[in-house]
Amino acid sequence: MKLIGVRQVQAELGELLARSQKERVLITRHGKPVALVTGVEKLDLEDIVLLQDRDFWELIEERRQSKRPTVSHEQLRAKARRDLAKERRRTGKTVVGRGGSASRRAGSGRVRTSARVASK
Repeated sequence: MKLIGVRQVQAELGELLARSQKERVLITRHGKPVALVTGVEKLDLEDIVLLQDRDFWELIEERRQSKRPTVSHEQLRAKARRDLAKERRRTGKTVVGRGGSASRRAGSGRVRTSARVASK
């Protein structure tokens, strides 16, 4: 980590920002830390906001400490498919996911108009 004084920051801001993309830069005033500059060039705004969100990290830590079982992505997708199939059988309508593409009804050879089903 690079330590740099406020006066040097004022004189070399462009270079400081470039350097912060490679390593964190601690800015000091009279030898005491006042700011930390971290490069975020390759991150999305949402990622940057979440990285600084204390509530988000508390939620993550709470989940890590939880004894409840976790669900893999594959298990979640399988459950979603079962739920969609169950809803199709119940309503007789094609159910469309968030992607918006319509499914073909078995045996009909035509695309039906999509019906969105709200989750409970």
